[in-house]
Amino acid sequence: MLITEDIRQVIITEIRKILDENGRRCGVIDDDALLTDDVGLDSLGLASLFIFLEDRFGTDPFMEKFNIVDMRTVADLVRAYRAVVAEPALV
Repeated sequence: MLITEDIRQVIITEIRKILDENGRRCGVIDDDALLTDDVGLDSLGLASLFIFLEDRFGTDPFMEKFNIVDMRTVADLVRAYRAVVAEPALV
C-alpha cells in the first residue's frame, strides 16, 4: 500500500518532468502550491499529469469520488489519490 509521502513524491517528480520537457523550471513545490499559478502547469501539462497519474496508480479518482476542477494544489491531488489508492479491493 502506498503511503501519502510516496504519492506526493510521484506527483512532484512527474510535475518536474513535465515542466522540464517544456523548458520550464519551478523552485520548491510544496503541498499548497497552486498547480497553474505557482507551479506553472498549463492545461496541456495538467492533462499530461492526470493521464500519467491514472496510469501509474491504476485508478481515476475523478470518475466518482472527486471533481477534477477542484484539483488546484499538490495537496488536493495527494488527498484524491490517497483516498482511492489506499482503499482495499473488495473480494
